Amino acid sequence: MSKSKNHTNHNQSEFLAHFPAWIFYFTRSSNHPSQFSDKKAHRNGIHKPKSNRHASLKGVDAKFIKNQRHAKAGSLVAVRKAREAKA
Repeated sequence: MSKSKNHTNHNQSEFLAHFPAWIFYFTRSSNHPSQFSDKKAHRNGIHKPKSNRHASLKGVDAKFIKNQRHAKAGSLVAVRKAREAKA
């Protein structure tokens, strides 16, 4: 005869009854990784990661950055000329 999943061992519950309840609270919280972490995370609030206005170009190809700098300067000149022509 096989035991079902929800079968409780009566000897185990009698054994555990001899211990004070606070022992199990500390044991569970220290042995299980996610027992207390949600509460700790919400103490200071869960925030979105800070987003910067411009993404960092650290680690980007130097040739690309140099070309991008010239392209931005050229587009600023074009915008300035368009404003002058409009006015």
